[in-house]
Amino acid sequence: MKTIHHVVDIDAQPDRVWAALTGLTDLAGWWSTKVEEAGGSGVGSRLNWTFAGDFNPVMEITAIRDGAEVECTSADTGASVSWRPWPGSGRSAARRSCRAPPNPLSCRAPAS
Repeated sequence: MKTIHHVVDIDAQPDRVWAALTGLTDLAGWWSTKVEEAGGSGVGSRLNWTFAGDFNPVMEITAIRDGAEVECTSADTGASVSWRPWPGSGRSAARRSCRAPPNPLSCRAPAS
């Protein structure tokens, strides 16, 4: 199984980055065009993502460590994605790790 890591430096405090990683409106504002939660909120709920073209995955939230990490698994491919705010000296980073089965498209980032 392959692992892909993305790190994005962000000029914001970790609590603001956490909000951007967990709020539906915030997520739709920077990562996709639309995201809807199904089945309640929190672990076990599903996030229905809308991107351009045919890339519209459904991800199940499998773990939340408040303020530290959100982990999701793709209902379609089994790829696992985790997001973490990463504090730095007055800045933060968002770290995205994706563990995927042999299909490299299961961890692809949306086209911009």
